[in-house]
Amino acid sequence: MFTKRLSSTVAFLGLLGWGAAFAMPAHAAVDAKPVDGVTIKMTELQSSQPKTREKAAKWLGELRDPRAVQPLINVLEHDLDHDVREEAAKALSNIGGLEAQRALQRASRNDPKSGVRHAASKGLSHMAKENTKQVLR
Repeated sequence: MFTKRLSSTVAFLGLLGWGAAFAMPAHAAVDAKPVDGVTIKMTELQSSQPKTREKAAKWLGELRDPRAVQPLINVLEHDLDHDVREEAAKALSNIGGLEAQRALQRASRNDPKSGVRHAASKGLSHMAKENTKQVLR
C-alpha cells in the first residue's frame, strides 16, 4: 500500500517537472540508506558557488572525517578559486594522514597563489605538531 502511494506521488511530481529528482523505483526510495552530513558536504565541494565550496571544505575540516581527504585534495589541486583552495588546505591539515600531507607539500611549493602556499605550509606545520603530541603521549 505504501509503495503504491509513493509511486503515485513520484508520478505526480514527475508531471510537475520534478521527475528527475525522483527518478528511482519506488522500492529504492523505501530501501535507500540515509545520507550523512559528510556525504552532503563532499557533494557541495562541486557546487558552482565558490562560497558554498569554501564552507563545505571548512565544515569537512572541522569534522575530520577521513572520507573527505580525497575530495579535498581534488579541490586543493584543481579548484579555480584560491579562497576555496586555502580552506581545503586548512581542512586537510585538520584531518591529517599521509595523502593529505603529500597534497599539502605539493600545494606549498606549486600553487600560483601565495595565500594557498602559506595555508598549505601552515597546515604542514600544524600536522607536524599534532604528530609530535601523539608521539609524546
